[in-house]
Amino acid sequence: MIVVIAITNGRRSFADLRKASSQAATMLLTTFLIGSNWYVYVYAVGHGHVLETSLGYFICPLLIVLLGRVVLKERWDLLQKIAVGLASCGVMVFFLRSSSFPIYALYLAFTFGLYALIRKKLSIPPVIASCWEMLVMSVVAGLALLNASYQGEIMQPTDTERWLLLGSGVVTALPLWWFNEGAKRLPLKTVGILQYLAPCLQFLCAVLFFKESFGMTEAIGFGFIWLAIAVYILRLLGRFRS
Repeated sequence: MIVVIAITNGRRSFADLRKASSQAATMLLTTFLIGSNWYVYVYAVGHGHVLETSLGYFICPLLIVLLGRVVLKERWDLLQKIAVGLASCGVMVFFLRSSSFPIYALYLAFTFGLYALIRKKLSIPPVIASCWEMLVMSVVAGLALLNASYQGEIMQPTDTERWLLLGSGVVTALPLWWFNEGAKRLPLKTVGILQYLAPCLQFLCAVLFFKESFGMTEAIGFGFIWLAIAVYILRLLGRFRS
C-alpha cells in the first residue's frame, strides 16, 4: 500500500499519512473494526463456517441502512422498512431454530457496518486511510507473530503456502481500497448490486465445495435474507429510473 500511494500521490502521500494521524483515535477505531472483522472471517472459514460468513456479508448492506436510520437519522421509505424487516426475520430464524447462534455472521455484519459508517464521515482519502490502518495492523500482527514464535507455535510453511500467504495479503488489501474508490465513482445501484457477488460466491463455495450442512433452517433463514435483498435491489433500480 505504501508503494501504491507513493506511485499515485508522490511525496505528498507521506504528508497525507501524517495528517491522518491527527485523527488517530478515529483511525484506531476503524483499524480495530476492520482488523477484527478479517480475523473473525479467517477464523470462521478455517473452522468450517463459510456458510455463516456469507450470511454475515448478505446482512451487512441492510445493516448499513439500519445504522443510517439510527445514527444519521436518515428517513426510510416503505421498501427499506420491508427489506430490513425481512432480514430481521431471517436472523430470528437462525436464532430460534439453529443449533448454534450465528455469532460469526452478526459480528462480521456489525463490524463492517460500523466501519463503513465511520469511514463515510472521514475526510481522509480512502487509499491513505486504508494504508494507515494496515500500517497499524502490521505492527500488531508482527508482535503477535513474535510472541507465537517465542511460544514455539509457528510451523514452517511450504513454498506454496508461503506464496499463498503473501497473495492473501494482496487479495485482502486491494479489494477494500477498490471498494472505497469504486463507491465514489459508480452509481449507487451498481455498487448495491455488485456488493452481493462476494457472499453469493461464498455461499456456493460452502455448499458445493466444502459440503457444509444446508437444511431447512438454513433454507428458510437465507430465504428471508434473499427476499430482503430482492426488495433492496428493486428499490435501488426504482430510484435510478426516476
